[in-house]
Amino acid sequence: NIDKALEDAQKMNEGVKPLTQMPVHLALQDISYRYLSEKANELFTVGPLNLEFNSSELVFIVGHNGAGKTTFAKLISGLYQSEQGKILCNDIAIDKNNLNNYRQLFSVIFTDPFVFDAIKFGYENSANLPKPIKIQSLLEKLQLTHKVTVSDNSIEHNGLSHGQKKRLALLTAYMENRPIIIFDEWAENQDPEFKDVFYKKLLPELRDSGKLVIVITHESQYFSHADRVVKLGSYTD
Repeated sequence: NIDKALEDAQKMNEGVKPLTQMPVHLALQDISYRYLSEKANELFTVGPLNLEFNSSELVFIVGHNGAGKTTFAKLISGLYQSEQGKILCNDIAIDKNNLNNYRQLFSVIFTDPFVFDAIKFGYENSANLPKPIKIQSLLEKLQLTHKVTVSDNSIEHNGLSHGQKKRLALLTAYMENRPIIIFDEWAENQDPEFKDVFYKKLLPELRDSGKLVIVITHESQYFSHADRVVKLGSYTD
């Protein structure tokens, strides 16, 4: 019955500490995940991984095709559940009781983002929205002022190319203002000018604002801009 369900839910939440928004310390302990490669029709394993990440850090994740970089992004952000090991966020183990709260710490931009024609941010996010002047500055950096309109807590756009959709996804992540941002090959298909802006200006700005920024990339010419580079599999530059 309802009373029993409420009682069980209360017991499940007893002793579960809320996840701190900022700063964030993540620890992956013996995390692993197996998946079937459709192209090779083989079973691949990512991990076991033992890694730590902190706020105000810019980390590049590199690896050959099929090394599991996107799978790693889904594991660390809570979209995939590891088959063994655990993730700690500020010394709190992530489990079914706090998984949804944990996922809210992340903005993840995958290599082929889907964006709606109009994006509305809930009122619960309004207090955290960046100032309009910062949003306008970012629109100019991304050269989206002629394609995107930002008003109050919503974004509207029309007729975007694939590369522009990626830029809009970046703007959306910026407005979500969450403690952790993951970029999965964001700079792919961007012209050299935007790659420079992304790696040399936008990423350091996000890092310096206190966020943990994780970037999946193969652009070795920009590796020097990361605080550190994490290699998956047998990657060699």
